[in-house]
Amino acid sequence: MDAFEVVRFPVAMSRHGESQMKQIGLNPYYVPHGIETDIFAPTDRLEARHALYADHLISAPIPDDTFLVVIVGNNGIDDRKNWSGMFEAFQLFSNRYPNSRLYVHAEPMGIHGKPLIEMAKQLAIADKTFFPQSIAMAAGMVSDTHLRNAYNAADVKLMLSAGEGFGLTDVEAQACGCPVVATNFSASIELNFTGWKVEGVKRQTRVMSYQLLADSEYAADCLADAYDLWSAGAMPELRARTRIAALDYDIKRTIEQYMLPTLEDIAARLRETPHAQWLRDRETPPVSRQVARARARKRAKASAQ
Repeated sequence: MDAFEVVRFPVAMSRHGESQMKQIGLNPYYVPHGIETDIFAPTDRLEARHALYADHLISAPIPDDTFLVVIVGNNGIDDRKNWSGMFEAFQLFSNRYPNSRLYVHAEPMGIHGKPLIEMAKQLAIADKTFFPQSIAMAAGMVSDTHLRNAYNAADVKLMLSAGEGFGLTDVEAQACGCPVVATNFSASIELNFTGWKVEGVKRQTRVMSYQLLADSEYAADCLADAYDLWSAGAMPELRARTRIAALDYDIKRTIEQYMLPTLEDIAARLRETPHAQWLRDRETPPVSRQVARARARKRAKASAQ
């Protein structure tokens, strides 16, 4: 809470974050992330799959009769993305549906995170899994077009994060029409428009917040539900609804509806009470009073000498 003492205009990027802030006594603005829905937009599924291969993001072409699951996420130093849980879910699912494949759009060698290639080998899904080149991911050589191709090539996106402040890639995928299988927790709930919500077990972190460890078997069943829709020919209708729902997060809309009104209100409040005055008038936290007293004693001592 000490850090929030000096935050005059807190901003939440999700309704989940907004509610969490309000629970500790803050009154935040709500300004969600936005995406460029003219870039992240539906394209032809087969053309997208061919483009992934032509651009050397995958090592072999993906046939039309293959159900493709895609994971897009940062492979960082912590395990918030729950890589092991996602790989276990795909393992269980692919054992039931051999014509399924997984494309993992993340740095695969574990330069700063998990050794994803070795994890796939351990679970015996390496022959079903595609990874991009490590250097391309580490050096930021992947464009929005590559991401758009990944979302359009996929039949479903899997993301079992233990917690999300927003979940930008889920919105990008859905803007392309790709439904998601995501954890039923934190901001992932409000940003899963038409897909499947995975239950799990809550756990408390060392910073006294909560995360949700998704149930891999539950997630595998959700993937199976998506597969059944795909095999029944019902995916086009779901993808169309998914795209429409994601348009609420178009960058132009979020700027006009949320960002600009927030900035205008902040500007009005600053005109009414300039920030320097607010700093003088606000209640000084106890730590600051202690520091002030120590400095006063130091000045008095120096004057006496």
